[in-house]
Amino acid sequence: MKTVSYRMDGVFMTLVPNCKDFRDAFNARGYELRDPHDNEPIRLQRGYRPENALMLDIPFDEKGHEFITLTVNTRPEEDETVTGFIAMSGKQLDYIPYEHIVRTYSDWIKGTRADVAVDITFPSQEELDEAHIKLCKKAGFDPKRGKFTQNPDNDLAGGRRNKKRPIKKASLTASEGLTLYIGSRQSKFMVRAYDKSAEVLAKTGKVIEPTLRVEIEVKREAANGLVKKLINSQDLGHDLAPMLWNTLADDHISFKSATGLETLAEVMGIDQAEIIKLDYSKIEGEKMEYERWLRKQAIPKYEREYGHLDVEDKVRSLSRIGFFSQEEMATILGALIYKNEA
Repeated sequence: MKTVSYRMDGVFMTLVPNCKDFRDAFNARGYELRDPHDNEPIRLQRGYRPENALMLDIPFDEKGHEFITLTVNTRPEEDETVTGFIAMSGKQLDYIPYEHIVRTYSDWIKGTRADVAVDITFPSQEELDEAHIKLCKKAGFDPKRGKFTQNPDNDLAGGRRNKKRPIKKASLTASEGLTLYIGSRQSKFMVRAYDKSAEVLAKTGKVIEPTLRVEIEVKREAANGLVKKLINSQDLGHDLAPMLWNTLADDHISFKSATGLETLAEVMGIDQAEIIKLDYSKIEGEKMEYERWLRKQAIPKYEREYGHLDVEDKVRSLSRIGFFSQEEMATILGALIYKNEA
């Protein structure tokens, strides 16, 4: 049976706190930046110097011995304020509380790029190849005939928000299996479709079920819009990725058919597949890190600042701070009240 699973695969953000001391301003909200260790690998970003990098450790085992470390690149601006850049991608997003990080610094953040993916698993390689070739043909290619030049008479059409200027450019490569690009790396929206199982086999030697990944990459205002959805869609949790993937696809692209227009999901037959949700309960660290942040950092910091207030004033102060959810406010208040009564 064909199945699908959605995931966030990349979140790239610029942070502008409008201050001179980036580290102090960042740390004041609960996450702790540190200097890089000697010979520690630093993820570089264009325009940022490695000597200005700071590191953010996210523990993901119960004893805090194992970390995923993010590079936070910083850059002084002409007026001596500082901007920062964080890139989170791949399996990092399965372990780190990226939604909480985004919401904690929501008033600083501008999204620069985001990737949302759907993995479609097929019963056989033949069915995967058939689905992939179908999409290639819609974009103007015929891989079965060895044609890697795009036919201008293709089925690409505009989405809900770009009917007047539809994406027409596409390309096809044959490295580690076929990879189809709709749009370009320079554009604000691009679809990338490739045989994920072939990539895994080539890179690791591991055999997985035939899996086609259809990834949407957005930049500039589209990426910033996605980050705003992350900030404002707190109740969706891990249901956010399917909503974002479908919304982005439908907004930017469709395909001509004999009966009218088809969405990307319809072309790939996603509506006919069983949706498999990632089991985050088996991913060490996410809930643990969130609770550890509340217990070790957020609650002690709040107590130092507002512990002298009565309960009613504490509720008002939490509301004014703004980046705590209702659940977080209840947890903080509960911990403080329990401590005062003990």
